[in-house]
Amino acid sequence: MEGSSLAPPFSLASGKLENGVAYYIWNHPEPRSHCELRLCVAVGSWFEDDNESGLAHFVEHMAFKTTTRFTEMGSVIRFLEAQGAQYGHDLNASTSLFDTTYCFQLPGESGLDHGLDVLAEWAFGIRATEEDVDNERPVILEEWRMKRGPKERLKSDYWARAVTPRVAARFPIGDLDVIKNAKPTDVRNFYKRWYRPELMAVVVTGDLQERSLEEVTAAITQRFGSAAGTGPKPSLLAPPVPETGLLTCFLQDAEVTACTAALEL
Repeated sequence: MEGSSLAPPFSLASGKLENGVAYYIWNHPEPRSHCELRLCVAVGSWFEDDNESGLAHFVEHMAFKTTTRFTEMGSVIRFLEAQGAQYGHDLNASTSLFDTTYCFQLPGESGLDHGLDVLAEWAFGIRATEEDVDNERPVILEEWRMKRGPKERLKSDYWARAVTPRVAARFPIGDLDVIKNAKPTDVRNFYKRWYRPELMAVVVTGDLQERSLEEVTAAITQRFGSAAGTGPKPSLLAPPVPETGLLTCFLQDAEVTACTAALEL
């Protein structure tokens, strides 16, 4: 919300815990008896070093393997599904250039408490064991292969020209050699360095079942308020600044057989 010119929704409450975790709470009664929760972490592929390209995305995948509480592989997914979430439909995560977001919807009166428990596990309890990493590596490699088509190549060429080559070099899927050779310690070190309270925000919205703002804030504080970052805070690389004025791009790829003209404002 900082720096945004958009007016916040009516009745949106926000604040920051003493350790830096931001929170946003919006009581929205429709649909009835459902709430959505999100953990937003201000780290994405833009902040990776060359030998880390793809680790932000790798960490995201590790969240669905094992954590401090959910020690059996995949048990966190089964736990959320038992509460009413549908994996892939309303339970998912994504990694972009500048952030990583975990989100899901849960029904029922206990959805808020169960959901905050899981968000706290993802914030501070991802294990990234050797078994977790080796089990998920083929999945990530397949995602990498799926992004090797002409559409991705043209997109890379476009962003390199329109913004900066670093954007094209830091697509979240990452570098093939890094994905193939990343060790559990590499994944854990990246996680511990970047998943810090001051880089996190917890979002709660939906039908909060008559729970007061004070009660919801207390529930967030109970799970997130005592955490602390590990080591010095990493330096944040300034975001890229797009080119100004008229930019003309002529993009070609040997596998593209059609001609398309586009104007972007």
